Amino acid sequence: MFIAMNRLHIVKGEEEVFERFWAERDTHLREVLPFVEFNLLKGPEVEDHTLYVSHTIWSK
Repeated sequence: MFIAMNRLHIVKGEEEVFERFWAERDTHLREVLPFVEFNLLKGPEVEDHTLYVSHTIWSK
């Protein structure tokens, strides 16, 4: 199993827009082997942004 991760800094106040965009995005990953799963995690908030981490899981 392999995991690919991205850290995303989203400007404070834009979290809802970003989350909606992420949930409604057009993706073709499910058609790509050996794709398994794609997730978005919401992390801590700091002064000017909220941290998000997206990660995909791939089988061997």
